[in-house]
Amino acid sequence: MSRLKSSRELITTRQRRIKRRTGARSRRRLLIEAFEPRRLLAGFIVNSNLDNEIFGDNLTTLREAIVLANTNFEADTITFDPTVFDGGANSLIRLGGAELEITDTLTIDASTATGVTITGDINGNDTLVLDSFI
Repeated sequence: MSRLKSSRELITTRQRRIKRRTGARSRRRLLIEAFEPRRLLAGFIVNSNLDNEIFGDNLTTLREAIVLANTNFEADTITFDPTVFDGGANSLIRLGGAELEITDTLTIDASTATGVTITGDINGNDTLVLDSFI
């Protein structure tokens, strides 16, 4: 016949179980592992056809996007806002400032915009040949 345990025996049994659990937890060691290196691609969206470097005006020109891409030492992509570059007059960027310097891996992708044309003719007297300014 099984004997009933006294309340004192029940308490000591419970304390033993708790001791075992906490003892096992206290012996676990925290392992710290290094993450694998990751490359974050930076993207810049040109939303102005102007040719300037006025940072903080809520407009990003092609020149500003290239300067920002040069400060980031990862591969970058510059795209064009399709609501601005919609095939009309805004799709033409006339570069008249200093030469653009690209110092890092950079992709300039105009596939989401319509009719993006970049020209070095600041005077606007370039010639239209087959829908392209030259």
